[in-house]
Amino acid sequence: MRKNKQSEPASGLGQSKSFNDLQQVLEHRFEDKGLLRRAFTHASGDIKGEGDYQRLEFVGDRVLGLVVAEMLYETYSSDPEGDLAVRLNALVCADFCAEVAAKLKFSDYMVLSKGEGRSGTAVRKAVLADMCEAVIAALYLDGGYSAARRFVEAHWRGPMERMIGPPRDRTTLRSAELGGRK
Repeated sequence: MRKNKQSEPASGLGQSKSFNDLQQVLEHRFEDKGLLRRAFTHASGDIKGEGDYQRLEFVGDRVLGLVVAEMLYETYSSDPEGDLAVRLNALVCADFCAEVAAKLKFSDYMVLSKGEGRSGTAVRKAVLADMCEAVIAALYLDGGYSAARRFVEAHWRGPMERMIGPPRDRTTLRSAELGGRK
């Protein structure tokens, strides 16, 4: 196999140790390791043409919205639709998805070119948010709705329950609205 130094992936996700570590972080053993690899592959790291996280992100966005909507519906049973919608928007926004991805150190597992690695792509909020949604899709496609819901519940339920009221900003969670300091 010929290697092109400019497009060689910077990450060793294909190594069994990394896959095992990642599956422990996600608390799911993947049947289809290709889904897991695609969820963590940036377009620049897709040197074999196996796909990147972008298509998965599309599905993950919808699954995340459904799971969070269901959680909100169950938790805030007396809230009107408008308040639920504001809470939903705050919980599924890119900033919050990026926070979850950063907390779980998704950038450590990202497959991307060395050039993109040096440019800081792995820690950009938009990339982390997209990757988080791709991971949710991979969990959904590999393990069904219950696998995706377990992941979302584990990382979204606490912030959701700490919301004192519907966020005023509609797009971000403010610490005061989560019961934290201003």
